[in-house]
Amino acid sequence: MRRPAARVDPGVRRLAFTFLLVACHREPPPTAHREPAVAIEAIAPVASASGSAVAMEPPPAPAGCRRTIATGTDIAHVSDADLRGLILGGDLGASVDCRGESIDHPHFARPHSQIDRFVTDATHMAVFVSLLKETGYTDHCSGFAAIVRKDTNEIVTEGVGPEMIDDCTPKWLKLQLALLDGHRVLLFPHVMSSGESGDFEMAWYVWLPDEHGALKHAGTITSTRSMGNGSIVSGQWLDSLQANVVDAGGLQIEEHWELVREDPDAGEVHGRKKTILRAYGLDGGVLVRQ
Repeated sequence: MRRPAARVDPGVRRLAFTFLLVACHREPPPTAHREPAVAIEAIAPVASASGSAVAMEPPPAPAGCRRTIATGTDIAHVSDADLRGLILGGDLGASVDCRGESIDHPHFARPHSQIDRFVTDATHMAVFVSLLKETGYTDHCSGFAAIVRKDTNEIVTEGVGPEMIDDCTPKWLKLQLALLDGHRVLLFPHVMSSGESGDFEMAWYVWLPDEHGALKHAGTITSTRSMGNGSIVSGQWLDSLQANVVDAGGLQIEEHWELVREDPDAGEVHGRKKTILRAYGLDGGVLVRQ
């Protein structure tokens, strides 16, 4: 004769189920993506700004320097001589811009005449006039950066000021313009860490023209992070970053994050990826994340 099944108390059943869940739990694999710690380095504590990025027309251009060019010349064909005459306030040895700002003259620097231009639309371009080169582990080039606008038969500096390229090789220099709360700003790339003693990192210095047409530092946005000697030797996961400027009528940065590490046996190992879109604004002339 079959005996009836023993009745299991509901409380005991719940306890056993809970124990089973705990026993089966496993920590996520090391490739699971962590929310990256995204830093915006500014000249003042970062604050949140209300609202979102809105396409705005730039305000009237600040007082700057002007130079007449041949009628009918489009912005892509403005001559180097005209750009040099617009931005510089003297000959090559003077190292002074058209507003009277000067650059440092390192002891081992030599004259280096070069103009790099980055046309952004039919009326605006970013320009860097290199005057001095200091050779070393990397070659540093000093000169003047400018936001240049073309009017009917003139070119005008909306902002100009001294700057330096951390590595004069062309691959590092790409100037960009963007609208920031209705103001046209210049994004200038800088190498923050070479990767020799840590990891490689680059950032944009964001330059904002003031009411007198001089470029003033508004903040810094990290643009690149990749493995250097620090992460390669440690074998630990690094949140690598590659960012780009989004042309959306305001300053927006698209960040592409990926976990990566160096494995002694497998080589470079990649983890999960994540894309983040960030918008920026101004708060009292200081760059803030919205």
